[in-house]
Amino acid sequence: MRVLQVCADRGIPPGGTKGASAHLAHVAGALSSRGHEVRTLARALPEPVNTHPVSTDVLEGPLSIKRSIGRLGGADLIYERYSLGHLDAMLTAEAAGIRFALEVNAPLTLEARAHRHRDISPAQLHAERRLFTEAPLVFPVSHVLADHVVSIRGTTEGVTVIANGAHPNDFPIPAHHETAPTLVFLGHPKPWHGGKGLPVLAASLAARFPDLRVIVVGGGAGAREIVECAHAMGVSGRFEITGPVDRSRVAALLCDSSVGVAPYPHSDFFYFSPLKIVEYMMAGLPVVATDVGDVRATLGPGGFVVPPGNPDMFAEACASLLADREERLRVGTAGRDRASLLYTWDAVAAQIETAAGMVTAG
Repeated sequence: MRVLQVCADRGIPPGGTKGASAHLAHVAGALSSRGHEVRTLARALPEPVNTHPVSTDVLEGPLSIKRSIGRLGGADLIYERYSLGHLDAMLTAEAAGIRFALEVNAPLTLEARAHRHRDISPAQLHAERRLFTEAPLVFPVSHVLADHVVSIRGTTEGVTVIANGAHPNDFPIPAHHETAPTLVFLGHPKPWHGGKGLPVLAASLAARFPDLRVIVVGGGAGAREIVECAHAMGVSGRFEITGPVDRSRVAALLCDSSVGVAPYPHSDFFYFSPLKIVEYMMAGLPVVATDVGDVRATLGPGGFVVPPGNPDMFAEACASLLADREERLRVGTAGRDRASLLYTWDAVAAQIETAAGMVTAG
């Protein structure tokens, strides 16, 4: 089958280091590996940090969508990552009689107001409602997000939850747990990630683990805030902020760590499918996370969940793992087995195939 993957978000470049760029690449790569011909059409110019697995074009309007379809020799499915205000892909698919699926990673109008302090135009609100109600297939990444889509769509018909995955080949060697006690936070910290709690966590564990390290695999304004807070608390020497790194180094950093952390704050509407948690699991790292959204159901026996807003319980869960290598190995192995079975990108692509009715012969 011929699949045109579309992303109209200017902040998601193919080959970039953000989780969204990785998601774009992994979906394209998994569909391609299963025998589909895939082309990515993105608003943002590609970045050279990571290799995007399929050919890319630059999205410049409806004509560029038609050009990309022509380069594919026609399209059997247009698969779009939801972006604010973008209707062209769905309208092109409708006019051409091509199947259309909308991947929804966030309720972007709500997110923009809550976290990015952006005004949302009536046109963007109208576009979101049209996409959620008219797209034949909608793939939210979490059950919480699916409920939100259904509240607008008015029906569950055509809605399939497809959570994020990880690629086993990206993590060929599981964490060995031979290094100094090391907590790792994966991703460019955003307000909803709870990264500001990391210096508090480090300070509470420092007395029991004098050689404790904390690695933030990411950068940006959120990482700078963590450094400033760590300096004020006298624990800045324990932190390493890597800045943007390619995927091969991500695997090495996780392999050299002890515990993956996801200290999300309380949220009545935690709609994410945390990529970091699945990648911790695939790397064989035990996880300590807060109990929000789909996190508990995703993690299973691969770690511990604690109530959000309880730093003492979070620290104690980390301490119990840092102090017991055998327990880290046991929990990390359980998580790796679970992720390898349920949360691979190949499994994601298989769900897309089934929902879209595009399974290849053989």
